[in-house]
Amino acid sequence: MDEQDRADRHAEIHDAAHAQRLLDDPMLWQAWEDLDDAIREKWEFSEPTQNELRAELYRMLNASKQVRRALTRRIETGKLASEQINMGERQS
Repeated sequence: MDEQDRADRHAEIHDAAHAQRLLDDPMLWQAWEDLDDAIREKWEFSEPTQNELRAELYRMLNASKQVRRALTRRIETGKLASEQINMGERQS
């Protein structure tokens, strides 16, 4: 592993730690839950004929889930980067 790869892996580990802090933050989770609940409530009380509104609400819920998945992927990438660094150190 060259120096640039090592620097990239360390950056991934740093990003993963930040993502983990965000996912561990109870205030952020509460905000996500409140947002998702409000979107679902608006969906439940919307008329079935309001296709544009329902499509927008679906996109909003999906975006909320995508943010959480992106943070989780960052954590997984950081774990892999850490393993790569450890393997490189053992091989040296």
